[in-house]
Amino acid sequence: MKTYQGLAAVAVAVSLLLTGCGGGVNRAASVGNEENIDQAADVYERFNNLEGEERMEELVKAAEAEGKLSVYSTLTPEAAPVVEKAFEAAYDIEVEMPRMSSEDVITKVDTEQAGGNDNGADLLELNGFELTALAAEGHFGEFTGPERDLVVDEGQKDGWTADRLNRFVVARNTEKLPDADWPKRIEDFADPKYQGKLSMEINEVDWFMALRDYYMNEKGMSEGEVTDLFKAIAANSAMVDGHAAQMSQLAAGKYAVAMSTYDYQTAGVANTGAPLSYEPVVQPVVQRPNGVALMNSAPHPAAAYLFYVWILTDGQQVLREAGLTSALKKDANAGLDQGTEIVSVDVEQLKDEFDTYQDMYAEVTGQK
Repeated sequence: MKTYQGLAAVAVAVSLLLTGCGGGVNRAASVGNEENIDQAADVYERFNNLEGEERMEELVKAAEAEGKLSVYSTLTPEAAPVVEKAFEAAYDIEVEMPRMSSEDVITKVDTEQAGGNDNGADLLELNGFELTALAAEGHFGEFTGPERDLVVDEGQKDGWTADRLNRFVVARNTEKLPDADWPKRIEDFADPKYQGKLSMEINEVDWFMALRDYYMNEKGMSEGEVTDLFKAIAANSAMVDGHAAQMSQLAAGKYAVAMSTYDYQTAGVANTGAPLSYEPVVQPVVQRPNGVALMNSAPHPAAAYLFYVWILTDGQQVLREAGLTSALKKDANAGLDQGTEIVSVDVEQLKDEFDTYQDMYAEVTGQK
């Protein structure tokens, strides 16, 4: 999972965050933020209880009166400025949206909360793995607006809501692997005829976890059979550190296939003229929710709440135009062939069992 650098580093940061922490509002970790917390809670409750036109009129009025919004985001470098400008064009609010790695967001949030920073983030737009950890620590305010119901069920989480989905697809260099040699399913890549033609990302723990559980729970394979399957695929593969490097090497023809890349990333490189494609889609497709969360100590809570509403409604079109996958139910299979199998990453399981699956992945890929 490479919208950030090094899943293992993030897991360590998450583990440190969760040490000694429970659910609910984390006042002990929010020294000096009590006034912000109380104010934000009142604002969130107010707009959670309003409906219809009155809700939006009052919300826009309050948000524009605040006039500022700070968003910590892991949106792609291409998408972040587009989203920022689109929101500023819609409302009289100045947005700060520095694009960060996930571990930097976690470190910054933890430092601000522990130090009582009254001018920290208003809202996070982040990977589901980290949002789940931060929600467990109690850093988020409550959003119960009707916009949540627009989102796919696996994107409606405690403390946060998915605004986009990361889809892992198998990509190929069409000059190295023509249509006639393109298989239909991931397990087909265990065939020795693909020896030396594949690449796998060294930290793709969430992809591996979702597929391992899928093959065991949905396809009835034993643990040993699944282990042998991934060992066979890995035996045909070179291990590559990072999706960017993987895409570059795939485009250059060093390998014919990348076993797990993001669909938007593949499409973006292909649009530059590289001979890349992920179609026909190899099944199953692994999907992970990324989302938004209100900070419980937001200095600008109304602006944060308005952005939350916007990113789940009008902002979805902005995300789509930036090449990202909408999290809305109505767009559930957009861009995929009818009948494509989608396997969702259980981000709660990933948080709780990361070390276990990291060890499994290292074993099947020969990294330990």
